[in-house]
Amino acid sequence: HLRQFVQEEIQRRAREYIWKLENGNVIDPTDDDGRLPDQVQAFFLFGENVPTLLCRINEPGAGGDINIITEEQDDVLTFIAERDIAEGEELFLDYGPYYDRTGYNGPSGSLGTLTFEDD
Repeated sequence: HLRQFVQEEIQRRAREYIWKLENGNVIDPTDDDGRLPDQVQAFFLFGENVPTLLCRINEPGAGGDINIITEEQDDVLTFIAERDIAEGEELFLDYGPYYDRTGYNGPSGSLGTLTFEDD
């Protein structure tokens, strides 16, 4: 039971940072324990370390506005400022249709639950 509990906790942590692309692929910057490190090694950049700062952008609460949009092309996710952003202003984006919002009220029109095949 302990092993199952540990595995469920790792999946819970990882779900906070996973991005499911429209093509069904998943970007998962978490380590083996489901935690988000400060940097990850990017295989497509010949092993260069890439900061995970963009993974820490929040989604606004109900009725809030976003200032970051995303564009997907194949397996590439690009973050774009929707407008000029003031210094010190918090960044907000819509986490997409597959993000699990059962614990809070995210933006309408993008409600969904990210599921894993082994769940």
